[in-house]
Amino acid sequence: MTHRRLEAALSGLFGPGVRSAIVRPGAPAPPFPGEGAGPRAVPLRRAEYAAGRHAARLALAALGHPPAAIPSGPDRGPVWPPGFVGSIAHHGGLALAALARGPGLVGLDIVPDAPLPPEVAAEIAGPGDEGAAEAVFAAKETVYKALAPAHGAVFGFDAAEVRLTGTGWEARLTRALPPFEAGLVLRGRLARAEGWILAGLHLPG
Repeated sequence: MTHRRLEAALSGLFGPGVRSAIVRPGAPAPPFPGEGAGPRAVPLRRAEYAAGRHAARLALAALGHPPAAIPSGPDRGPVWPPGFVGSIAHHGGLALAALARGPGLVGLDIVPDAPLPPEVAAEIAGPGDEGAAEAVFAAKETVYKALAPAHGAVFGFDAAEVRLTGTGWEARLTRALPPFEAGLVLRGRLARAEGWILAGLHLPG
């Protein structure tokens, strides 16, 4: 099954310096040495992990980098080859990756284009957020994936306030996440295709 509309939407999230790819779990080659979802991971998680790494290698290849292992760091996030930044997202049998040459920040997320249950929406969207909770969720996950590698610690949904802006979004940090200062404003893009919402962010260094 091809995902041409979704691929076009994913590519449209970023500028010319970013390369992206989509892979379905079960299709890719086995993980490279040094990679792995962890000994306790269930089969679905292992398949998603392998697909995400495969998508990332496709994006790396588009940037001129040979195939390479992409292990997990202490926070379980991907450790990119030197000189690259990127992000991986999984959901509903799809794995997506977006990469660019560093320095800089790249964030990416995918969620179903459907309203969230009220109790879930209440956990994600605070009084300072503006827009549909599912899109706000995708944007906040994108902020997390972009900033967490440099910040080096976990932070919650309340660390940023998101305002949707048509085809994009704007996030303002509500507190400092060193090396990022409180009040920092990040601007990303949104896209909808094939029943999904995609959110992306690229901040060149």
